[in-house]
Amino acid sequence: MTSDDLVALRQVVSARHTGNLLNIPATNGPVHWDAVDIYRVTDEGKISEQWAFEDLAAVLSQVGGVKLPWAW
Repeated sequence: MTSDDLVALRQVVSARHTGNLLNIPATNGPVHWDAVDIYRVTDEGKISEQWAFEDLAAVLSQVGGVKLPWAW
């Protein structure tokens, strides 16, 4: 999606938990989470700013770091 000088990107990220994450030992299990990136692009087509949003609660829930009331 674009609007004037902003571009938004929504993605679903898939990875494997292979290392220590916030003192949670590796589970070697898969993790999936939603992410949104917003970029401000100059007239020359260069990125001048970026905002990134990652669903860390989803990651922590999947690796056993937290128990979310809505997660099953």
